[in-house]
Order: sequence, then C-alpha cells, then structure tokens
Amino acid sequence: MPEDRIVADEIAALRAEIEALKSERESLKRKVAEETSEQVELAATPHEVEPATATHDQLKEFEMAVERLSETLEDEVSEHPLIAVGGALLLGILIGRLSAR
Repeated sequence: MPEDRIVADEIAALRAEIEALKSERESLKRKVAEETSEQVELAATPHEVEPATATHDQLKEFEMAVERLSETLEDEVSEHPLIAVGGALLLGILIGRLSAR
C-alpha cells in the first residue's frame, strides 16, 4: 500500500527532524551555560575604578557648581544692591550675637 509507505516516510522524516532539534537544543543549552558562566565570572571580577579619577571628577563638578553659584550671586547683587547689603548686615548681626554668648 503506497499510502502506508508515504505515512511511514513522513514519520521517519519527523523523527529525524526531532533528533536534529534535540541535538541543536543540547548545543544551545551548552552555549547558554558557557555564556552565563562567563557573565558570572565577569560580574565576580571587581571593576577597577581609579579613585583619583573619581575624586578628580567630583572636584571638577563641585568647582563648576561653585562657579555657577558665584555668577548667580554676582547677578543678584548687581540687580538688588540694597537688599544684598541689608542681608549681609543682618547675617553679621546674627553671627555677632551667636558668638557673643
């Protein structure tokens, strides 16, 4: 019967395809396991950051912030000089009173 032969050939082809997929699956599992172990090793190694560079960057940021603040204060004092003098006077009196005690 030719139909039985066609069905048997189809089943054989499907079994071969299943075996090929199983072997591909196993190779992919090994590959993922290797990549995962490499990532774990990379995560376990300490990242070396030069402390001097990090500190230097932080100091640069602080310096830039102080410069911006200084420019802003200069603009405010030039726009409102009486308020700035009055604020300085009040701050001086407050510091004098606190330090006198």
